[in-house]
Amino acid sequence: MTEETLNQIFNPFFTTREIGQGKGFSLPIVYNILQNLGGSITATSKFGEGSSFLIEFPIHEIKDQTA
Repeated sequence: MTEETLNQIFNPFFTTREIGQGKGFSLPIVYNILQNLGGSITATSKFGEGSSFLIEFPIHEIKDQTA
């Protein structure tokens, strides 16, 4: 994807599709879920070659509550 597109992919309603072919909600929803969980998502892209997404989740310790 182009640099211009890459800079907008997490914005609600942004889409490169034709009218009626998509609403542009998927990546903003993923972004917000990860932010609420303390995680993150980043994207890199080389036009004509492909794109990569890195999703990071925080590590939380689960305490044993059976004792």
